[in-house]
Amino acid sequence: MALLMVPPLEQRPWPTLGPELCDWIEENLVYGPGPLKGEPYVVEPEFRAELYRIYEIFPRGHARAGRRRFKRAALSKRKGTAKTEKAAIIVAAEAYPSAPVRCDGWRRQGSVWVPVGRGVVDPYIPMVAFTEEQSEDLAYGVLRVILSESAIGEDFDVGLDRILVLDHRGRAAGKIQALASSPNARDGAITTCQHFDETHRMYAPRLKKA
Repeated sequence: MALLMVPPLEQRPWPTLGPELCDWIEENLVYGPGPLKGEPYVVEPEFRAELYRIYEIFPRGHARAGRRRFKRAALSKRKGTAKTEKAAIIVAAEAYPSAPVRCDGWRRQGSVWVPVGRGVVDPYIPMVAFTEEQSEDLAYGVLRVILSESAIGEDFDVGLDRILVLDHRGRAAGKIQALASSPNARDGAITTCQHFDETHRMYAPRLKKA
């Protein structure tokens, strides 16, 4: 299978939140629909490498130290590689208050400074699909199952078209929302992460605006 990676890997790896994030995923999340439903999620080597890459950050001492290196990431995979489930796993981490998805400082590990992760305050994550039916059946639907089956599921209010992140008092402290491709839906909302399913179908003007 051909592999296209832009930009290519450098000889010297960038700092990344990937290792801490992978540990968090395996400690807290489970598999979604399928034969492994409800079993602890294992980050396979290829997905681990992708998460390491996606969550690279600028190194300590850089003018943008701690900021994410990449604003967008696109993974293109063949059918049968559970790409929809992987998207749901990432969204679950981006929504959870203590998941290590943003840099919160540095600690020494031997002779190397490694980043320390933290969660996002008041996350808003739209999960956009080609049609309303897809938004519920694809990554959003998988996410509902993952959270319902995971131990951390009690920290969410899981609904058919939205998932609320709950604080320690049970109040809404963030939101994940399934959206069909409407450019006016939540226009102006401050998104902290966003996911698009089946982007190869989004070629009509309405979809491009979304």
